[in-house]
This record gives sequence, structure tokens and C-alpha cells, in this order.
Amino acid sequence: MWMRTFPTRISRDRKRLPATRAGFTLLELLMVLALLTLSLVMVTPNFFSMLESEREREVSRLIRVMRLARNEAVLTGRRQRMWFDLKQNAYAFEKEVDGVFEAYQRPRLMRAHQLPESLVIVDLMLVGSGSERIRSRRVPILIDHSGYMDPFMLHMRQGEEFFTIRANGLSGRFDVVPGDVTELRN
Repeated sequence: MWMRTFPTRISRDRKRLPATRAGFTLLELLMVLALLTLSLVMVTPNFFSMLESEREREVSRLIRVMRLARNEAVLTGRRQRMWFDLKQNAYAFEKEVDGVFEAYQRPRLMRAHQLPESLVIVDLMLVGSGSERIRSRRVPILIDHSGYMDPFMLHMRQGEEFFTIRANGLSGRFDVVPGDVTELRN
């Protein structure tokens, strides 16, 4: 028996596989870029809301709810009442039904709300004759069917930083001003 000891040659007529090229096509790059852009657009609002401070979220919520109560009073022709509970560090809204005020059950935004521990109501000052700082009780703010609300200044603090929320009763304008402000005008 006879054995071959030299390597066999590969025949040239055997078909070779095409060589693969390294890199990406322009279409593939554009598709990846489009997918990244889409995911960035979807994630960005959530990212910015995470960056928003607790103070900004709570103040924004309070102003939105006060505007909602004012609009509700005008649209329904019924008075609304907002309570600031200075001892409990909370606020709540009520609507007038058949001459009696009752707490909101819906919408959820209008229910009683406890402020976080880091945000403290220092006092509330009703603007008008005999303006005094109220520090330790429940204070009602009335909103009538015309949209007029009792003007007030809500003094708050977060840590060592004081700020004031001013409510102009006639225009329904709300301002957030740094510091402990005692005048309604700018």
C-alpha cells in the first residue's frame, strides 16, 4: 500500500466565498442615528423632571391647583375655598355645593396635599386692612364665582432659604419671589 506524504492542492475551479468588507454602509449609520435620536427624544422629558427640584415641583403643583380652582369657580359659577393648614404643613381645596363647602374627591389633584418635610410653610399673610402674619392655624382663602380670590402672601422655606408665593386676588396672578416679602407689588 502506497501513501501520499505531500499536501494536496486545492483545485482552482472550486468557488471561493466573496471577501467581506469591513465597515458600515451609509444607510446603516443613518438608521442607527435615527434610533438613537428617537430614544433620546423619549427619555429627555423624564430626565429633566428628575432634575427639577422638590421645591420647584411642589410650588408648581400648588400654583397649578390654585389656577384650577379659580377657573373652576368662574366656569361653574360656584365659590371655591382653599385651606392652608399651617400646623400640618398642608393645603386642601373645597367646592361649594348647595351653599355648603365640601372637600374635593375628584380630580385627584384637588384633594388635600401634605407638603414634604423639607418644604415648610412659615406663615401666611392675608393682604388688606390689618395684614398680619398667621402662623399656627388653618387659614381659608375664598375664591368667588368671578374669579376674585383673597390676596395673600405665603412665606415658605426650604432649609435656610426663604421664598414667598404672592397671589394677586384681582388678576389671579401668582409670583414666586426669593426672600421674605411683605409687599404685594414688585
